[in-house]
Order: sequence, then structure tokens, then C-alpha cells
Amino acid sequence: MAEAQATEAIATVAPAYPNWVTERTKQPQTVAWTNPATMQTFDVELYDFSFLGFKFIPVSDQSGRQYRGVNDELGRRLIEVQKALYDQCLQEKQAESPDKPITDVSEARFRDWCWQGQEPFRDSKPADAVGHVGVKDVGGSRSRHSSGSAVDIHLFYNPFIPVRNGSKLGGELHAFPKGVTQVQGMNQVQFHETNIWGPAVDAFDRAHSLFFGVKPDGTSAELQKDSNLEHAADIYDRFKRVSLSLQAYFCFAFDDGNEQPKKLDDFKAAFSAAFRAQAFHPDALHADHSNLAAGLSSPRANAVLEEYYRRIVRDYSQMKLATVNGNLSIDANGLITFPKPERRQRDPCKGIFNIRREAFVALVKGEKLRWGGSMFDNFSGDTMHYDLDHHFVDGQEFVVR
Repeated sequence: MAEAQATEAIATVAPAYPNWVTERTKQPQTVAWTNPATMQTFDVELYDFSFLGFKFIPVSDQSGRQYRGVNDELGRRLIEVQKALYDQCLQEKQAESPDKPITDVSEARFRDWCWQGQEPFRDSKPADAVGHVGVKDVGGSRSRHSSGSAVDIHLFYNPFIPVRNGSKLGGELHAFPKGVTQVQGMNQVQFHETNIWGPAVDAFDRAHSLFFGVKPDGTSAELQKDSNLEHAADIYDRFKRVSLSLQAYFCFAFDDGNEQPKKLDDFKAAFSAAFRAQAFHPDALHADHSNLAAGLSSPRANAVLEEYYRRIVRDYSQMKLATVNGNLSIDANGLITFPKPERRQRDPCKGIFNIRREAFVALVKGEKLRWGGSMFDNFSGDTMHYDLDHHFVDGQEFVVR
């Protein structure tokens, strides 16, 4: 009897998982990674598998060789994340049908559960999802991707964004023309602070304040660095609030997938109705950082609505620059242009952080992965990126800074 009870308990704690949850496929192409400290080169085995409903996107090196997946250590941890999420999904499905035993979940239903409420799945458009990238930057040595020790998850809907740590701004750096060290009298970081990061963070504050008000220092969005893995839930909540606020903010003036703004009269009607319904925080910021509620309650209300509408439209264009898919071009005169040939660009109405809370916590707190959004040493903001912090090759850990 005791043995039977023990067996039953083990089955409850450690269910049998479908093959697609746990199986990994070793790839025929290894990737060469060189330790820059010793110049020793390793052939790193790569593994592909279904993760949260999607397999990895292949990348090519300069010779055309294709690589796909992540290394053994990262693959093992991602499978543990997937098992934990599968358990949660199964429990939820069982709770929905208490009178009917639920013994497994299909991969399609698991994928839908993993991305419930996230873009683009909120509108039931899984075909628009791009997927994940593991190994890339082949031939490099410092990027964790180069040894398969990093993964970009759901990358198109989790962009590299500008962030703020105290009064210091950071984010993705785009190159100046070759040989140019200053543009408009500014070095590379100063130029980004003035023309890309600063305006985007200002939009983050305005959108976030609409629903959460402002802090004593006049800012609102909480984008600060935090490298403590135990704080995963709090970090997630901070960034998700900003993302959801941006979605609501931009959707007052734009429809999803349409770069042409709504008619001004339509915006006025919808925004005024939301204000009358007390949908906004009383301390929300106007376009010029004055109090929005005071402006909308004054004789200038119509002008304030027009000013706010124009600000959303400007912020929309600024956000497309700040969350670019690819690399921006900056010429010697400071003209900023999108990548050519033209690539599909991100829609600000989709927000800047799209991953389920349970998945994020399982990745960061559960499997101790470093998140690029708030845990990089210098310029955080890479919301798609999760890594092992160091390089793992053949069971060995290599620290490369």
C-alpha cells in the first residue's frame, strides 16, 4: 500500500510530458566559439526544439552556413521552463473542467495559453508571430548568442527600447558614419539621448502617467535597472505597466496596423468620453508636462485635446525610431532613416513587452536567466533577450566581459 501511495505521489509531482515538451534535436551544424581570453576555439553543439509553441529561427554566417538553436545548458534550462509552464497550463485546464480528467494538453492549446493576452495573439493572429532566435553573431566572442548561450524570445514584439536609470538614459546604439565621431556637435551617446532615447522615454512617461500618475521627480514610467533575479515578478509588472499604457495611449489616435492617425474629431470624442468616465489618473501629464486634467477642465479644453492629439502622433513616429527592426542610419548631418531595403517595422500600438508573466518569472527567477531589459551592465532595454550571463561550452562556464 505504501509503495502504491508513493508511486501515485510521484506521478502527481512529476507528470509524463508529451514529447514536444521535452525533446531536443541536435543540429548537424556546430558553431565555433573562441574564448577571447585564451583564444581557444570550441565546437559548440546546438539544439533545436519547440519552445512556447515555436521553434528557433535559423541564422546564416557570411559563408551561407546555417545555424539554429541554443547550446546544451541553455536548452536544458528552457526545457525546464517549458515543463513548469505545461504543469500550470494543465492545472488551469483541469480547473476549467473539474468533472472531466485532463491528462494532457495539445501543443497548439499550450501555445495559445503561453501567449494569452500578448501581441499579436490578443487579436488571434499567431501567423504574425516571428518566433525566437538562439545562436547568432557567429564568429563573435563576447555576445552570449555567439556560443548559443542566449535567446531572443518572440523578438518582433519585444523590441530593444530606451530605458532610464536615475537620470541616465540608455538603449540601443546605432552607428555614426565611418570616421565620424560627432554629429550636430554631439558624440554617439549624446546624439541618442537627444534624438532617440530621450523623446521615447518622454512618451513612456506621458503614456504611463495617463493611468498611474507621476512621481515626485516628475517622471512616471519605471524603467530602472535591476539585476536581482528574485525581483522577477516586480520587474515584469513595472515594464508591463509601461507596455500596456503605451498600447492604450497610441490606440486613442491610431488603429492597430494603420500608420495613418484617426480623424481628430474621432479622437476628441473617444478621449473626452474616457476623461468623463474618470479612466485617467488625476495627475496625468499633458503634452507640455502640465496637468492634463486641469487643462481638460478649463476653457482651453478643445485646444488641449488638439495639443494632446498632435503629441500622440509625434510620439508614434518617435517610437517607431526607438523600437526599430534593424539598424537606423544616421548621416553626418543627423538625418535618421530606417533600414534599406525597407523591413517590416514595429507598430507602437502593440506595446514594448509581450510575454506572459508566468513565463518571464520561470525564465528569470526559476532558471536564473539574465534579462536584457533591466539586467545589462551598461545599456539595458533589450526586452527580447535572455541569457546565461556567461558562456557555457561543453559543460564549462567561461566569464567574458
